[in-house]
Amino acid sequence: MKTKSYTTKRAGGLPAAPRKTNNVYMSTNATQALDEPSFYDGLPWPAPIGEAAFHGLPGDIVRRIAPHSESDPVALLVTLILAYGNAVGRGAHWRTEDTLHYTNEYAVLVGQSSVARKGTSLDRILALIQNAEVDLFWSKNRVLSGLSSGEGIIHVIRDAKTNA
Repeated sequence: MKTKSYTTKRAGGLPAAPRKTNNVYMSTNATQALDEPSFYDGLPWPAPIGEAAFHGLPGDIVRRIAPHSESDPVALLVTLILAYGNAVGRGAHWRTEDTLHYTNEYAVLVGQSSVARKGTSLDRILALIQNAEVDLFWSKNRVLSGLSSGEGIIHVIRDAKTNA
C-alpha cells in the first residue's frame, strides 16, 4: 500500500488531528498507514489557548519573548510555569480548604523532532533565568538533559554506585 507523508497545521501552528485519507487512517506525521482507525479520528481539536492564559507576569514575559523566538507562545508559557514551580520547590504552597497545592506541575511538550522548537522554548526560559540571576544554582545543577529514553531516566535517578 502506497502512503504519503504529510504534516498539517491548525491555528497557532499546532498539528491537525489524525485523519482519514483515501480510506487509510494516517497520523499527522505518518510515513505508513494505520490498519485501524485512530482513537482521535473525527474528534475536533480543542480550541487554541485563550488570551486569558497569558495574564500576569508570566504572560508579560511570554509576550516579550515570543516576537523574537520561533517557539510557540504556549510552549514558552508552559515551560516558564514549570521552571518556576520546579525552582521554587515543595515548600511554597497555597491551601484550598484542607488541600495543599504546591508549585510542582507536570507537562509534556509534543512536536515533530528538530522542527517543533520544543528545546528552543526551554532554552529561552533558561536563558532568562540565568541572565536575570534568578536562581543560578537551580539552572546549573537541577536542569538535566539526555532523558530521551527510559535508560536515560533510570541513569539519572539511580542510586550512587559504591564499592562494598
